[in-house]
Amino acid sequence: MMRWIRFAAIAFAAIILITFAVRANLSNAALRENPPLAARLHPENGFAQDRLVELQIAAALEKQDTAALERIEPQARAALRHEPFALSSLALLSMTARVAGENERADLLLDHASGLSRRDMLVQLQLIQRAAQREDLEALIGHVDATLRSRQSGYQLIFPQLAQYLNRPEMVDPLTQVARQDPAWYKLFIGEALTVPAALPTIRTLMMRVPEGSAAQDTQLRRNLISQLIASGRISAARSYFRSLHPQAQAGPLVDPEFTHPEYEAPFGWSVSEDPDLTADFVRGEGLLAYAGSSREGIVARQLVSLAPGRYTAKLDGERADLSIIYLEVDCPTGAELLAASPSPSGRYSFTVPARCPHQTIGIGLRDNDDSAVAEAAIRSITLTSGNG
Repeated sequence: MMRWIRFAAIAFAAIILITFAVRANLSNAALRENPPLAARLHPENGFAQDRLVELQIAAALEKQDTAALERIEPQARAALRHEPFALSSLALLSMTARVAGENERADLLLDHASGLSRRDMLVQLQLIQRAAQREDLEALIGHVDATLRSRQSGYQLIFPQLAQYLNRPEMVDPLTQVARQDPAWYKLFIGEALTVPAALPTIRTLMMRVPEGSAAQDTQLRRNLISQLIASGRISAARSYFRSLHPQAQAGPLVDPEFTHPEYEAPFGWSVSEDPDLTADFVRGEGLLAYAGSSREGIVARQLVSLAPGRYTAKLDGERADLSIIYLEVDCPTGAELLAASPSPSGRYSFTVPARCPHQTIGIGLRDNDDSAVAEAAIRSITLTSGNG
């Protein structure tokens, strides 16, 4: 009889263990898809409880309801009793401690969570926020890098924390180290930072310091940086950046006077009209070939220059018939002041740059002398000299 009793007790214990294991397995399987179900199936599953805590934190933060964080505390403590790696629960206890003014305790909890894992988003966001509040910019960038290398999906949450310090010179050195390592998030960061006017000098420095990086090699980002610098009034900075991209470009007031480099970024390289009925092409051996549809005329190519005040002469090189319908226009963008526009059969133009016009636009236009036919003309080069030439 006693043997059967012992056997029944063992069998009963085995059934309990099997039931417990099945519930735990079901709970782990449900954890990914349905955390509440996982927690109900196995209340002792600390990871399931922690996942519920994470979801409730997200809901509270979205509503900016800090009082809700305190209501989640008991569940977070319960999760930690069953699972010491319940990182969301540790993050929550750190948050509520900081809200209560217990900064030392909050830091201890946060540092402990960070030591357990560098991949948890809630922990990393708190580390980023703490570094930002302390203005520890090197730590800020380090935490951002560690977070986004593993979970780039959190970028939109993190970027605003980073963006507010992008006008600080001390950001340049740690960001340079990131640029050299070239993680996937860095190129995305450059694209976003170009929309922040105060960040443009920092981004320009980074692009020039690490020219071999994927961001610095991206054609669109280079163009965007130049255009954003110009739009913010930093034309000289934009020009020096352009020159750093093309050290082989001909020195002088005009870039690409022989129309051989269509890849040069506008507006320091030639900006060609995109209107199919009023446009131009770079043609090897011929220079700039301009085209205007019937009854169309106007500027087909432009370049931004920065001429010192004084008298200048521009000379277009082309066939006489072409020069009779091609003209040069020089204006002052800041004051919409036209400095030269008259057609010249000889291709020679003189104009004066006043002191109030630090930057100028040189435009090449095509005049339609016959409204019923298309117009085409080519110029081989343009020469610009100071004085009367």
